[in-house]
Amino acid sequence: MYYFGHFPSALILFITAGIYCPENYDQSMNRFEKRLLICHNQIPTVAKKNCDWYILLNADGIANKEGNSIKFKNFKRSFKTGSFTIKLENNQRMILENQKVWGYEGLNCTIYRNFDNDFLQIEENGNLIIYSGKTKGFRGRLLTVYYFSKTLSDPVFRLDKNNIGEQFKDNACFLSKVVKRLSWPNNYAARDNKKSSFIITEIMNECK
Repeated sequence: MYYFGHFPSALILFITAGIYCPENYDQSMNRFEKRLLICHNQIPTVAKKNCDWYILLNADGIANKEGNSIKFKNFKRSFKTGSFTIKLENNQRMILENQKVWGYEGLNCTIYRNFDNDFLQIEENGNLIIYSGKTKGFRGRLLTVYYFSKTLSDPVFRLDKNNIGEQFKDNACFLSKVVKRLSWPNNYAARDNKKSSFIITEIMNECK
């Protein structure tokens, strides 16, 4: 996979099947609209935050850029080694091994974490970290998959019943409320529409 940033204002991911743009301006757009908007460098009608682009060397780089991040123009990941070739602001290039890249900060100040040869978008950052990623489903349809970690530095797991049960087996309050409030047909990534947050993170806040 090859990741290229600043087009001039987007990060573009090239794959053998074509061009895929992971960033978006408006969550209400469908995926095709997002792709056209970003890949064709059109200007969004809705104003968004402007951020510089940073490779994050660790989770501390989110709040403290100095010494924990690298400002960049674009980067690409090697299929063969997984390492990153980064084009810096001065147009020089540097290479970082995969394990030295925690993630990156991109369009609209969105944070992405490096995980399993892909990048997961941070959806919520609190007592429970929630991430989202894309995977191909039936007939190649792109599906959103959710993940979690206890902290920004802890391992990442798929957000499902088995992983939640294993990782929080010592938190009886949390597991008990999860069973009551997230039983079928609600899934573990269900949101509280009134609060615009994940129900599972609300439960964790109650039982932390």
